[in-house]
Amino acid sequence: MSLSPRVRSPASVTGTVAGVILILVGGLLSYGTRAAFDSRAFADRAALSLADPRVASFVAQRVTEAVIQQGRDLTPFRPVILATTQSIVSSAPFRAIVRRSVRESHELILTRGGQNILLTVSDVGAILRSALAPRPDIAEKLPPQMLAVIASLDEAPFAEPLSELLRFGQRASGQAFLALVLGVLFLGFGVVLAPGRRAAVLRTGLALAGAAALILLVVQLGGPVLAALAADPATGAALAGMWDSFTAGLWSSALGLGVFGLALAAASTAFVQELQLHAVTHTVRAALWGPLAGPWAKLARALTLIIVGTFAAVQPQAAARLALFIAGGTLLFVGFVDLFRLLLPPEPAALTEAAPTPRVLIRRPRQVRVALLSALAVALPLTAAVIVTRDHAPLITPVVVSACNGQRDLCDRPLDEVVFPATHNSMSAADHATWMFANHEVGITTQLKDGIRGLLIDVYRGIPVGDAVKTDVEEGELVREKYEGMLGPSGFDAAIRIRNRLIGGTERAPALYLCHGLCELGATPLVPALRSVREFLILNPGEVLIIIIEDAVAPAEIEAAFQESGLVDFVYRGSPAPPWPTLREMIATDQQVLVLAENDSKGVPWYHQAFEVFQETPYSFHDPSEFTCGPNRGGTAGSLLLVNHWITTPPSSVPSHAQIVNAYDVLLARARACQAERGLLPNVIAVDFYRTGNLVSVAWTLNGAPIRTAPPTD
Repeated sequence: MSLSPRVRSPASVTGTVAGVILILVGGLLSYGTRAAFDSRAFADRAALSLADPRVASFVAQRVTEAVIQQGRDLTPFRPVILATTQSIVSSAPFRAIVRRSVRESHELILTRGGQNILLTVSDVGAILRSALAPRPDIAEKLPPQMLAVIASLDEAPFAEPLSELLRFGQRASGQAFLALVLGVLFLGFGVVLAPGRRAAVLRTGLALAGAAALILLVVQLGGPVLAALAADPATGAALAGMWDSFTAGLWSSALGLGVFGLALAAASTAFVQELQLHAVTHTVRAALWGPLAGPWAKLARALTLIIVGTFAAVQPQAAARLALFIAGGTLLFVGFVDLFRLLLPPEPAALTEAAPTPRVLIRRPRQVRVALLSALAVALPLTAAVIVTRDHAPLITPVVVSACNGQRDLCDRPLDEVVFPATHNSMSAADHATWMFANHEVGITTQLKDGIRGLLIDVYRGIPVGDAVKTDVEEGELVREKYEGMLGPSGFDAAIRIRNRLIGGTERAPALYLCHGLCELGATPLVPALRSVREFLILNPGEVLIIIIEDAVAPAEIEAAFQESGLVDFVYRGSPAPPWPTLREMIATDQQVLVLAENDSKGVPWYHQAFEVFQETPYSFHDPSEFTCGPNRGGTAGSLLLVNHWITTPPSSVPSHAQIVNAYDVLLARARACQAERGLLPNVIAVDFYRTGNLVSVAWTLNGAPIRTAPPTD
């Protein structure tokens, strides 16, 4: 049963309108998911916006205000602090902390709604101290724990509607592709149902081009509107800068949609002998300057001309850009018409009797032309869907992470395909005055700066007594078991009595320390050490670390120390098994530290059993000739390989042995031998006295990079 033209015509128009709306909604939802509705995407765009001078200036002012407010004695140095802050706000470390803070705030908006949510950055003090290193007189006055409030949600115009839009977008983002598919189907129905299909195709193409023009208009005017509505000029400028960053890719997508619409409209003229452009221009000229019938038409034209003229005067750049878009669209349309008429010459029946037979450059039978039109009808919507859903603006990750662990090529490698140079007993350092039998020349902070990316540390509970620290053997069952095994129960008790006589005084509250068995021989407070690792990651956002803990305390105590230090914000929370994430993925999600326990990790989800994850080699060698690569703890089940490479000489290793075994050729040969024997890349190579020899260079070679200059020796 065929429908009458009276029914088909409105149904066709309805299908076209619905199709255009669905494509518009689907495209905006798809773009919004990658730019605003997802917390990570939103944070990436916000960090990217710091490259805009307007945003950077606003943030620098806010950070400087926070510094002065929390350290009033810094007021005379305000110009220096402001200049320094302006120089760091677009840096990779600052972008990384802003990205973390924005992501957390975005998640709060999605869960709490439009309440007064503050955007704060808590790690800016570390970056400022580093930047102000040439001015120690200022750096030492910075507050140790500085919190800077960058913005409040209530400062944004229409804060509550924007919050609602974010929540709605997040809920509806999964329907973007469905909306696009339905939009294409509705457009097809609109053409099929139309009494005049060529006119319907023309109408559809022009409608899509009009939708693209609307998007471009909103993109162009959104920033100025937000700036005008803001409470103060600085906030308005920052909002305009962020608007430009968030809509950068939308401009390209709208252009793609507009080109598709113009191509579709041009295709509808394929069977028309001549495009009467002079008639179109005459109509436009008459509408602008010709006589009009009726007061309402005259009023509409007057208001339109006033609005357009005002816009051109207030926003000349935006008006010029839109005018060029309209001119470019007209040229594209004419070009498409000529192309389609060349490929699809009009049917003779479409020519008037008075018109001469056109000169056809390419003659094709009707079946070929129909096939070409059908192909265009399928290909153009698919192309439009790809263009609309494609995000043309760059993500923040490539900007922040130009290299991972010092090498660009490592960023896209999974963790198990990367070598991490590591230090055995990392905390035992000669530059710490209280450490006896040191294993390294310098401590953890300098090790990280030198390129060490794996830390093997021991954690014990200690009791501060005066300037010394006693091992808490009463609470540490693992400590007692370890030394009773070596000395026997009576020998251990005798040693404790001697210790207590030598180290006397008032005992303070027990705490966690980095000690090598006995804290009496050297102890470093755990929380400050972990805090220094966090600060290193803040200043170097492109780094990934592995920490293996010989634990003599409960997992809950380790967790509490990571929380107190703030390093918990960077721990890896994924599965500790293949497929491992790439270093870039770990960095992008702020999960840059893989933490493992040698003994007990129960109850802490990010704290993993070291020898379920790692295989390892033996670690007790008294001569280089004894080195082997055979299985040790962990057997052969783990997906990562730890190569222990040092000479044991009680009571401690010595640099002269490290000079031999850490030599480039020796260390590289053993690493490759273990790789061949165990069938795994040596993911962690741990040595003593890492500055003596060429550990970092060997790791770089195994990672496929040129030999790196050895770290300095002092």
